[in-house]
Amino acid sequence: MQKGLTIGTGAVAGGFAAEKLSNGDPLLTGAGTLAGAGLGFGINAMADANGEKTSNVAYGKAQNDAIKQHYWMLQNYQEHYQEGGTTNTYKVVIPGSKDAYGVQTVAREATVRIVE
Repeated sequence: MQKGLTIGTGAVAGGFAAEKLSNGDPLLTGAGTLAGAGLGFGINAMADANGEKTSNVAYGKAQNDAIKQHYWMLQNYQEHYQEGGTTNTYKVVIPGSKDAYGVQTVAREATVRIVE
């Protein structure tokens, strides 16, 4: 409904301005109405792009926080709830990949500590 209101408001404003500036010429009034509607479409497109970008940034931050919380939860579990056992460290290779945004990462090596 918001998008329709933006387009309708643009069309009415464009038609009204063109009608006043052209002294009632129907061709110019129609062109002004179309120009106003086009402006409404443009405003909606910019708002959609900005909203999607904001949403993607927020999702990325939340995902990052969730990963960190999970990591520290595992660390806390290993330190407080497992008595004894043998602590081993393993080197693992994390392969490179391409994410949804087209960002290519390179393979890297990580060390994982596991109490067995």
